Amino acid sequence: MEYALGTPAKSGVGNNRFRLEVNATTGAVDALVTRPTGEHRDLRYLLEGSNDLIAWTSLTVTPALQVGTNQTETLRFGNVTTAFLRLKVALDADLDGTPEASAITGEEGWSRRIFPVGRQTLSMPLLKPAVFTGRVVRVTGTQITLPVTVTLPSGAHYLEVLDGPLAGQIFDLDAQFNLPASFALAGVRVAIRPHWTLDSLLPATTLQAAATQENADRILFFDSITNSFQIHWLSLATTEPQWLRDGAASARVIAPQEGLFVQIRSAPAVVTFLGSVRSSQLALPQSNGTRFIGTGLVTPLAPSAQPFSMGSRLRLWNGDTDAAAVNYQNYLLNPQSRWIDEATGLDVTTQPLLDAFRAHFLVK
Repeated sequence: MEYALGTPAKSGVGNNRFRLEVNATTGAVDALVTRPTGEHRDLRYLLEGSNDLIAWTSLTVTPALQVGTNQTETLRFGNVTTAFLRLKVALDADLDGTPEASAITGEEGWSRRIFPVGRQTLSMPLLKPAVFTGRVVRVTGTQITLPVTVTLPSGAHYLEVLDGPLAGQIFDLDAQFNLPASFALAGVRVAIRPHWTLDSLLPATTLQAAATQENADRILFFDSITNSFQIHWLSLATTEPQWLRDGAASARVIAPQEGLFVQIRSAPAVVTFLGSVRSSQLALPQSNGTRFIGTGLVTPLAPSAQPFSMGSRLRLWNGDTDAAAVNYQNYLLNPQSRWIDEATGLDVTTQPLLDAFRAHFLVK
């Protein structure tokens, strides 16, 4: 794959040469592959699609070719319709028509979501491209050392642990590669990614701004410490719409798996989400209290698919399925490790209640 995309072998530095984007002209989602210019007689580039991450098929989309200025060219596969895409490259080194080897990228995904007037939950399971994926060389105090030189772009970043005893844990990372505390990560495989922010997840142009908070679309984040909501609203007070919090411009970071409410005032909003697909489950919060979270994965899950502790409760907002609803459905994990609907007594342990792009309250 490194040979096919023209990137340094085994460096671990992200290159983003296979990606999805919304076509500015058509509004459709396109898949893009950037590769070195010139002959590629020994390679076959195949775009594969899936709607469930299980069954994959080769897509018969003829790409448009655009030559770049840095000895690269980009293949644009227009109007892809499957929810998940990946690139497969086959190598036919001796040109006899039979590939000797093949490689597959990680999956990219997209979803076009409609937010009607009312209040709906949202949690973003798709990821921004990794800046680095590989193993930590050593940890000195709180600072990690990587096997290659990496410069983090501006903005907030986090480290996700991919294997070892801390697999699934997430830690914020500053520009000098310092963690919040010292962790045993030497030799551990990690991914470093930018955080989503409020404006990158829900750009101001996608929702309705107003001069006052009472008329503007709003975002509500849940504060587990105070058990209250923090309100951000889309203001027209400046030359361009911007998110405000307590009267000041907000660059709110959205943590992986964090949930939020989208409150639409007057006109439905349509937002297309794009990003990389997480391949492994995140670790659930272990402390007692109430959390507003999503699953972090891109396909619906049953409650039994996550390691909840006995006595945990799930609260699902009914407004996600009925815009007029203003209440919750409550589920309890009983001593027999069965999830029970507290209103009806029905066993919902294996039902796919947890939608990929929705959030739920977890009470421990």
